[in-house]
Parts: sequence; C-alpha cells; structure tokens
Amino acid sequence: MTPLITTQMTEVDRIAEHLRDAMARHRLTPGTVLREKELAMLYGCSRTVIQQVLIHLEELALVTRAAHRSAQVRTTTEEELDDVFTIWSTLDREALALLSGTLTPVNRQVLKDLLDTERRAHYQGHDMIRTQCSREFHEMLARRCPNRPLGDALMRVLVHVSALVVLFRTHGPASCYMEEDHQLLLEALIVDDADRVYQLGRDHIEGIRAQLSSRQPAPIDDVPAALRPLISRL
Repeated sequence: MTPLITTQMTEVDRIAEHLRDAMARHRLTPGTVLREKELAMLYGCSRTVIQQVLIHLEELALVTRAAHRSAQVRTTTEEELDDVFTIWSTLDREALALLSGTLTPVNRQVLKDLLDTERRAHYQGHDMIRTQCSREFHEMLARRCPNRPLGDALMRVLVHVSALVVLFRTHGPASCYMEEDHQLLLEALIVDDADRVYQLGRDHIEGIRAQLSSRQPAPIDDVPAALRPLISRL
C-alpha cells in the first residue's frame, strides 16, 4: 500500500496551502480582499513571504492581483464556468483519444498508486491530499499525451479547472470526489476502449461542472477572524 503523500514544504508553500484549504472550506469566499499586513501578522511572517504566497496563489488562478491594490480571491460568472469546462472537455477528448492504449506498465502503476492514495485520503478525511491526487491524475494524463502542444494546452486549462473547483463547489470539499470515475477511466485507457474512454471522460467533466455555481456567499470582511479557527491545521 502506498503511503499518503508527504513532502517537505517551505513556509510559502504551507501558508499558500492553508489559504487554499480555507478557500475550499468557504472560509475565504470569492471577492474577499487579502491584505498583506493582516496576513503577515496572522501567520507571524514577513510581508515579503506573504507577497510570495499571493504570487503563487495567482499562478494557481485562485487570486487576482493588480498594481497598487490588495489581492482578492478570484470571482467568476456562469459564462466563464461554462467556457472553461467546454474548453476542458474539448481538449480532454482529443488528448484521451491519443493516449488510449499507449500507457506503459510504469505509467499504469504510477497512476494506480495515485488512485489508491486518493481513495485512502478521501476515507481518512484528508481533503487536501485527495484533491491534490485528483489534480495530479489529470495532469499526469495530460503530460503523457503523445501530442505535446495539445498536452501543454490541457495543462494550462487544468490550472483554471482546479481553481474553479476549489472556489465554486456548492457543497463541501469532498463533494467532487467520484470514486469510480478515475478508476474506470484508467481501465478503459489501458485496454484501449476508445468509445468507453470518450463516454467516461465526458461524463466525469459534466458531473463536476454540475456541482459548481458562481453564486457564492458574500466576501469576508474580517479575514483574520475567518482564518484563526484553522490555524491549528497549519
């Protein structure tokens, strides 16, 4: 049995992951302003560290930043959700069709181990690890796409998909976990069942989109108060 993911994290990584978890739990809702001074005092670090955290979260499409303005948690519209998922579905369909039947034994084992970790993380309540595994599953398939430009384009879209899933789920962090979806898709890819791969990929994406909504609670005014109950998790 593979161990749950354990990695050495920097201070920037830990704070960024903590804020991401707060967003996933709707402690930090879309539109919430993230002030560097407040966050630095809350986490007991320098503003330079917080600036690096916010840059990282911007790279993950979770926050937006502009000159001379505080960062804020990303907002969206139903139109943007539809557009991103339409693009994901289109690219994913083409990439999976090319990938079907091409996974090496090593690729297969790595993906199986990842799904085993995802499953155990879900049942043990490790939501951050589970979502990391889900993200890595899709990214690994994209990286192994025989058409490199297509795979790269899919990787860029997956950054936005991951952010939208974190921020705009209508239920809790575990709501987008569909235990059989990834396993069935991997099995279909291994045996090169093109029709099954197409159906499973489409249904999986549609299922996730159905659980997202741009209508979220109002932005949080008191960010430190919203985060303090979660500080013990850091």
